[in-house]
Amino acid sequence: MNCPYCGKPMQSGYLQSGQRMIWSPEKKEGVHLPGGETDFYISKGFWNGCYAEGWYCADCGKLIMEIEKK
Repeated sequence: MNCPYCGKPMQSGYLQSGQRMIWSPEKKEGVHLPGGETDFYISKGFWNGCYAEGWYCADCGKLIMEIEKK
């Protein structure tokens, strides 16, 4: 995949964490579950660690992820 910002090739990989990750329009402290109407998980997995697939551009410092929004 090429970076949509600079056009250079991106490296595929995984954003990884020991806990589930969520997207929320606001920062929340100590929250690991979607709590708002617009919150959703961005990670897969649970017992063996959580991850989200993505592409990284070393030149721009951008990370692009595709997620399954449920």
